[in-house]
Amino acid sequence: MDNATPALFVAWITINKRQKNIQLILHCVMNKI
Repeated sequence: MDNATPALFVAWITINKRQKNIQLILHCVMNKI
């Protein structure tokens, strides 16, 4: 568990960053329309 937790935490942060980037892109696209 101790060895797996950091990897899961990093993966979770990466997913959150991707979601934020997607939201920013969608927001910019909606503003252009």
